[in-house]
Amino acid sequence: MDYALRHRGTITNISGRKLSVAIAATADCAGCAVRSVCHPSGKIAGDTVIEARLLAQSATAYSIGDTVEVGITTSGRMRAIMFALALPCMLLIATILLVGSLGMTQIYAALSGIATVLIYYAVLYALRRKVFATPSWVVITS
Repeated sequence: MDYALRHRGTITNISGRKLSVAIAATADCAGCAVRSVCHPSGKIAGDTVIEARLLAQSATAYSIGDTVEVGITTSGRMRAIMFALALPCMLLIATILLVGSLGMTQIYAALSGIATVLIYYAVLYALRRKVFATPSWVVITS
C-alpha cells in the first residue's frame, strides 16, 4: 500500500487494536499544504498524539515507549488536498462563470467568487472536527 504521509513516533498508549502515537513535527511540516491533518491543533512545535490502527499485527507485539512508523494512505492525503485546495478553486471559477453568465459585471462576478470561497472556508472551519476528525492512520512498521 502506498502511504503519502509518514511519521515516526513513540507509542504512548495501547487500546485494543489501536495505538496512541506521539509524533513530532519535522522541518517538512512547516511547508506542507495539509499539515492540519497531522497537527490538527495548528501548532507545529512539540508532539501531537494521534490514534493509529493495526492492520495485521497483534497489539501484544508492541509496548509503550516503542518507536513505530505511522502513515496515511494516498487517498487520505488526496481527500485533504481536495477539501483544502481543489474544491475552493472549483467553487471560485464556477461562481465567477455563473455570475458572469447572468449578465453581471466582472467586479460583481469576482466579488461573488471571493465571497463564495470565504463562506466555504467558514463552513469548513466550523465543521473541521467532523471533516478531518478521523484521518485513517495505520501502523506501517515497528
